[in-house]
Amino acid sequence: MGSKKKQKEARPVVTDLSAVKVGDNYVVSRGFAETVDLISEGETEGIVSGNYSYQGEANVTGYQRVDFANYTATGDSLTSNLDLGFLQSIYWNDVPLVDEGGFYNFPAINVETVNGSAVGNIPSLNSEMTSYAGVTSSDFLDLSVARQIGERLYGPEIQGGEETPTDTKPATLKPGVKIDKYSKTYTVLNKELSKIEVNVKIQALFESVQSGPKTYKKTSELKKCRKASTGFGDTKARTIEYNIYYQPMFDVRFEQSTTTSGSNVVTPRDTTGDGKWLGPVKEKVLGKVDDVYIRKTLIDVSAFNYRETPGFEGWRIRIVRITPESLTSFLKNMSFVDSIVEIYGTTLRYPYSAMVYSQFDARSFSRIPARAYDTRLIKVKVPNNYNPIAKTYGNSSDTDIEDRVGCEHFYSTSKQHWIRNNTGVTVSWDGEFKRTDDNLAPALRKGEYVREWTDNPAWCFYDLMTNPRYGLGEYIEEDRIDKWTLYEIAQYCDCLVPDTYGGLEPRFTINYIITTREDAFKVLNDLTSIFLGIAYYANGNVFAVQDKYKDAVYQFNNSNVLEGNFTYSSSSKTARHSVAVVRYNDKKNLFQPAIEYLEDEESVRRYGIREIETTALGATSRGQARRFAKWILSSEAQETETVSFSAGQEGAYIMPGDVIQIYDNFRTSLKYSGRTNAVIPLTANYTNANPAVVTPAISNKFNSIIIDQALNFTDNTLYKFSLLTPTYNTNTGDANEIRRPQIQNLLFSGAHTTTITGNYRSDLSGVCTQIYFNTGTAFGGTGNQFDFDNYVITGYTNTGVQTAGNDIPPLLPAEVTSAPYSGGCFSGENLIWSVEPNDPNDAEVISGSYSNYKVVNIAENEGTYDISALAYSTGKYDEVYNSANLTSTQAVKQPLFATGDYRNVAQTSFYHPRQALHVVKGTAYSESIGGNDPVYHTVEVTIPQAGYEVSVTFDEDEDAYNYQIIKNEEAPYDINYVIGIQSTGNPLPGLGTLNTSRTYVVPPTEYYNFKNNINTQIIHYTDKDHVESFDEKLSKVHTEFLIDENADYYVSVFAVSETNTPSYGMVKRLTVDDITVGLSSLVGTVSLTNLATEGITHVEGPDLSYKPSGIESSEPGFEWQSSFQGIFNDEGKNFTIPFPEDILEYRITVREPSSSNIPDGNVFIEITGYNTPAANPNFVLQQLYNNPNSIRDYIHDPYVTGWKDGEAINGWGTMNNAAKDAAGAQWLSVSGSGFNVLNQPDRFPRRQFDVVVEAHDGQGNTSAGNKVFSNTLFTDVKGYEESWENKTSNYDILGVSIDAPSGLFFAQITGFPLKTRYISPQTAYNRKFPYLAETYVYPNGMLELNIGHAQNADGQTISTDIELENMFNNTAGLVYYYTTGNNQIVFSDSEDIKATSIPRTPKRSPEFQVRATEDNLTSASNINSSDEVQMVNGEAVAFGGLVNLGKGGFSPVKNTVRRGYYILNDSDNLSNLKIPFPNISDHLVENMEVTIGFFDELHKTSAFEPDGITPKFFESTNLKTPLIYRLPGINYSTSVSSDTEYPAAAGQSLDEVIDEEDYQQSFKDTPGSSVFVNESSLMGADDEALSFRGWCEIELLPWEINNFLWNTQDGSIKTAAGDFVNGAAMIEEYQKRADTGAMNKEYLPQYKPMGLYGIQSSPDNIIKIPLSSAHQRNPVTQTIPFKFKSKNLFNPDISIEYKKENQKLNVHIEGLDLDKEKTSVLINGYAQRYAESRDALMGRPGNTIPAFRTPIIADTKVNQTSLDIVGYWENNSMEMQWKPGKESKKFEPQPKSWTYPDKILFQIGILETNE
Repeated sequence: MGSKKKQKEARPVVTDLSAVKVGDNYVVSRGFAETVDLISEGETEGIVSGNYSYQGEANVTGYQRVDFANYTATGDSLTSNLDLGFLQSIYWNDVPLVDEGGFYNFPAINVETVNGSAVGNIPSLNSEMTSYAGVTSSDFLDLSVARQIGERLYGPEIQGGEETPTDTKPATLKPGVKIDKYSKTYTVLNKELSKIEVNVKIQALFESVQSGPKTYKKTSELKKCRKASTGFGDTKARTIEYNIYYQPMFDVRFEQSTTTSGSNVVTPRDTTGDGKWLGPVKEKVLGKVDDVYIRKTLIDVSAFNYRETPGFEGWRIRIVRITPESLTSFLKNMSFVDSIVEIYGTTLRYPYSAMVYSQFDARSFSRIPARAYDTRLIKVKVPNNYNPIAKTYGNSSDTDIEDRVGCEHFYSTSKQHWIRNNTGVTVSWDGEFKRTDDNLAPALRKGEYVREWTDNPAWCFYDLMTNPRYGLGEYIEEDRIDKWTLYEIAQYCDCLVPDTYGGLEPRFTINYIITTREDAFKVLNDLTSIFLGIAYYANGNVFAVQDKYKDAVYQFNNSNVLEGNFTYSSSSKTARHSVAVVRYNDKKNLFQPAIEYLEDEESVRRYGIREIETTALGATSRGQARRFAKWILSSEAQETETVSFSAGQEGAYIMPGDVIQIYDNFRTSLKYSGRTNAVIPLTANYTNANPAVVTPAISNKFNSIIIDQALNFTDNTLYKFSLLTPTYNTNTGDANEIRRPQIQNLLFSGAHTTTITGNYRSDLSGVCTQIYFNTGTAFGGTGNQFDFDNYVITGYTNTGVQTAGNDIPPLLPAEVTSAPYSGGCFSGENLIWSVEPNDPNDAEVISGSYSNYKVVNIAENEGTYDISALAYSTGKYDEVYNSANLTSTQAVKQPLFATGDYRNVAQTSFYHPRQALHVVKGTAYSESIGGNDPVYHTVEVTIPQAGYEVSVTFDEDEDAYNYQIIKNEEAPYDINYVIGIQSTGNPLPGLGTLNTSRTYVVPPTEYYNFKNNINTQIIHYTDKDHVESFDEKLSKVHTEFLIDENADYYVSVFAVSETNTPSYGMVKRLTVDDITVGLSSLVGTVSLTNLATEGITHVEGPDLSYKPSGIESSEPGFEWQSSFQGIFNDEGKNFTIPFPEDILEYRITVREPSSSNIPDGNVFIEITGYNTPAANPNFVLQQLYNNPNSIRDYIHDPYVTGWKDGEAINGWGTMNNAAKDAAGAQWLSVSGSGFNVLNQPDRFPRRQFDVVVEAHDGQGNTSAGNKVFSNTLFTDVKGYEESWENKTSNYDILGVSIDAPSGLFFAQITGFPLKTRYISPQTAYNRKFPYLAETYVYPNGMLELNIGHAQNADGQTISTDIELENMFNNTAGLVYYYTTGNNQIVFSDSEDIKATSIPRTPKRSPEFQVRATEDNLTSASNINSSDEVQMVNGEAVAFGGLVNLGKGGFSPVKNTVRRGYYILNDSDNLSNLKIPFPNISDHLVENMEVTIGFFDELHKTSAFEPDGITPKFFESTNLKTPLIYRLPGINYSTSVSSDTEYPAAAGQSLDEVIDEEDYQQSFKDTPGSSVFVNESSLMGADDEALSFRGWCEIELLPWEINNFLWNTQDGSIKTAAGDFVNGAAMIEEYQKRADTGAMNKEYLPQYKPMGLYGIQSSPDNIIKIPLSSAHQRNPVTQTIPFKFKSKNLFNPDISIEYKKENQKLNVHIEGLDLDKEKTSVLINGYAQRYAESRDALMGRPGNTIPAFRTPIIADTKVNQTSLDIVGYWENNSMEMQWKPGKESKKFEPQPKSWTYPDKILFQIGILETNE
């Protein structure tokens, strides 16, 4: 009995551990990344390590209290660590390293920071954190530079086949191959390095074992482990070995020796190691690598003392892999040279460099993370009385440090505190900056400057100006900088204002990094722009000025300017923006970019949306960005007037940014300015014990001045006297000598003046006024006197001044004493003076005050200065900073009408026969239009003048209260009047219908609502034409509004002070119902001109003829200008009535093109009631107006009404869709929109049309004398006929043609038949082509279209990128037509082999032309997507003549023309467009003729459904044809010859008009002509990236060739079966074989004599194939035995020999120009045998041969003019033949050499390299 067999079990797969062996240990790869970030120039404050909280008061400089709490982090000890709190301010990929709770968000990190001190820091890691990769915090980080390489490191070539290495057989090198053939050598040009780190990356290292047992038997030996040691399917560790060599490099010029200059001493150089490779450093990577593993090799070269050796340049590194490459896919052992790191080994300290060193686990990130730091950057010098944290200022003279800076600083647990302590303390700066506190005495302060961090932009600006290292300190001395003005600016910046979040923040701060080199002046002005200032250089000094409230420094009036003239101008309304968009970095969102949007509602209502976009430099808070936006809008809105004048030497004193006073006597009725005659001395010892009234006769005891005019001042009014007195000043230096104003202001009472006569300069009357300046408390006390110490008032002598104590004028000097007074000998003559009431609300201020202006420009001439200044508005600062009024301490007064003080009297309405708001209907006329006829209608408005105090009395006669401005108040001249009118509805709907006999009162809060009415007038208080006096104390204000329709008109009136404080308003209703239709419409005075689109304006010619303007946009925009032909007046009024421009509406019609300026009557689109808020009216013809799909949808829209025969279709709203379709609507009107469209969708979209613009009024009258809806909704309705006679200025017309995308043109060079190529970019440039277009087709079924630049070798192009884009920028898709063919070439139709000199291409794709005429497009035969060619009138045509193939030549062949379309998507780009192309992948198609036409969005809307994808169809005989094939206007491509020149003249740009005739002749004689495209091979796509020369592809079917018959020289016929006398004999023999069953009858027809193509067979069985036989088909089998393709091989002489006995293919290519040293050849090919071959046809059914494919091995020989290639393949797979078996009698394969395969494919690529 035999023993029982052991049962087999499946063997478990064994996988080695993923690790690499290093020494005796196995390790896994773990990468750590290190980054070094240079943050800023040093020294900096550092990364923010805690949180600051602030407390303060608005409009106060500096905070009251600041508290600081440290951040915390856990650190290694897992306890709170304040030293690591800064990690909360470091962000990687926008995530903080440590969260608010102190916990880490990233593992395994180490971060250290240095702040960039002057001595620098040695880089190291943070000792408070764990370090990695063998680097500790005690190790200094070497300076290193990494060079990333990433190149493949190949192993040596080894033999395969039988020599393939196995577990038992080692690898052997290929014969003649060295092991270092694929070594990598790198150059390190660095003499300073001490170490070189080489990093080799192992991508993967393991082997999947494909041998060994798959099962095992149960044995006692395997019971424990139950597995075999190695078997099939195991994944095992493997090894890669490589060596690293290194070699020093020397300049050959220093190779021998060096000679000491000036002596003959020769010092030999140490040549140890020169020229030798040192090493190797051997590396062995053993293990299993699934993920990337990097082996780091450190080479220490510091021992070689080459650094100072002459000629030493660096090192070479060579890496040689010893381990061969894998020959199978089961062994993975790819290696790469990852990087080389140059390590300097020197300790650098990096002075003045703030840096952050980071180390982290590389597994945490897929790439180096983005790093961001919240840090306080560079420290700067600050004043010695300044604390930059609390932003407080103290007294420089204080010895206590905390008192000196105005705040106390102390610590508590983990916190710091700053508390203000300078309340009530004099703030004073001595001009010094903080120094070390070795000695506090200012005179002995010699220590270094103490730099502190501050975000005050003024001190950052000063630092940049004075720092010699990174600023301008080397060029500008500190004493040349106006630090005193900067001190004022700094305090202004530190003033607290609202931050928009309910808190406070400094007015201006800077958070800004300068990262690029810029012009110094630009950088300085960028910094000053942060605090709304400018910097300028003058007289050797640098100044900074700021836009803030400031006093005037100088005064000009008509007496001290050139010729006494001031020139005024106002900014254009278009220059005033209504919306500001400000960009900034938001500190509340990790300093990410943010936008602050701010509207000025008043400006938006008045001017529309006029947007300005800008950046708030250095701003990181929303509040600062918003204030900047407010400042822009307020400045533009309020500072609209400029003044310019010329002055004498006084102009030398004025500087940019100064505020000056201008008193222009020509702008005021009160001439309160001039020059002084004298300053009169006052008595020193005047006393008056009696409380008597001081009269002007005895008031000469006080300062007095005699002016040059005789003026009458009001007794009870207090006046301010301004005197321009020269003073010394300094721009820099001591605080007491800073630049000061030259204006002195004193107060006087109108009662303290008298007239005087004498030898004085006066206004020709000889009488002057003398003014006395009392020093009582009502006038400011003893300060009410002139300053003679600091100002020059010549000729004044006095030693004392009197004081009096009564404050109420007239002055009662109950107490008169003497006070010391310094003075000298002065005369006080010829000084500039001006006077105004001290109360800004006084009525005299309006008539006689000066105006303030801010100087913006000064130009010096010979002896004069030209000065330009901008109106200085002090009111804007309150708006910008939302703080108290900075210009006055007086309370803001509210204007009141003489109708009651509504703050005290509660009334909602009132009426008064004289003083209330009067509104009546009036009339006006225009002399320029027709004089008093026609008459136009108006609304007249009359109101009483407003004031600030109103008296209330009761009139018993009229039994009513009487309200009026108090009698003792002058008429106020600082009040403007805002009067509006509207007819759009009751503005007070809560009161019901307003009574026309009553005036209604509205509160001031409603002012802005009423101000923004459509039609508003603002009447200035100085406008004497509107403000008329009718009473001794009171005036009335009168104005009018033009109207043109019956309506209820509501008039509103507000009085507004100069501080923009509105009064209570008045509203009144007026009903107008007597305007008759057609009486006279205002719209008839409107003139419309300059209608334009895309920069093209219609210019009318004398013959009123024009051509349509070609544009490209499918949504064109139009704009025009409106003007008014008349100036309207009311009889007896002195003012003109403004035309209500803002309420104009327009009628826009799209019409059939006209041949002249007279619009055509056929209208397609009408838009009425169109209104635009823009300065120039504009309109966009959107696609929804011009889209047939939209029009089809309108008819079913519930908000659209159908119109027919001039009226709305009855019952339209209740119809269903079918009924609407059948109702026959002619027009569709969209309710409420004014949009009407012709209900004929098939006539849309309109590509050529006229746009006509008319203005129209509310009654439908147009400016051209027509009516809205004429020729549209009211077609053929009486009274709605259109007439354009004599109205050419009342409308405008523009002809438009929306051009389809340009038609492409292709330029080719034709060589050997079927061989063409496109011209080069240089040739296209020479021919002035605007672009170069190429198209290719590929066997994979793709068509590629490229449109690129025509450019020369220097990169110059004919067209710009924008011009090229504009040619095709509206392309939505393309339509293409094509014919197909193959590459068969014959040389003769006769049997004479010698007559083969003329090649023909009988199967080439036929050329054609697309003739897109209207008849051809609409032809009934233009259907389907393909059409067979028909002969019509001697011409071959398709698609009903749309495609023309020429005369004759094509009838014997059934050619087919095909077409298709493609819709572009968002990712498509015409510069390189690839689209699927049908029929190309057919193996019978090898070339084609193609033409391409682009269609635009308008075509797309016509031919496709609203989804833009689904086609619309033309239906005929049950056949649907896409409508896109029948649309006109598509420009098809043209094929032009290579020598054609583009018709633009030399130097003529593409947008200039070219010669139409030349263009027609050159490019448009054959539009739509096809271009020949040969099928391109996909082979060589990678090779073309090299210096590609050309390629060819040869395909042979040996069986077909062997069984063809060849003509021999003796006329006999030779076949594989034997020789025959003639073809008949051969057929007879083959017939016998078929009859006897010796061969298959089905194969017999293929042996008909064909005499094919000159293929010859020599006696030694070599088949010679001429190129002319390529692509010829076997007429019976339709196969092609020989195919040839090539690229860039033009007209070569190619011969091919196929030797079937030894399986060789010889290819000889002649006619080349090759450089043998630079030419290489790539060979790719195979020989293939199919499993089912022709043996089945040879009588061997039921038997098959195994399929095989074997590669072709080639030898090449490169000659100068030719290339020889011998390709051969192994015969092992074909050693068999077919013989009948001994038993089965069936044909079976028997061992024997098989002589030929079924197919041979041979590809040859020729490359020319530059090396």
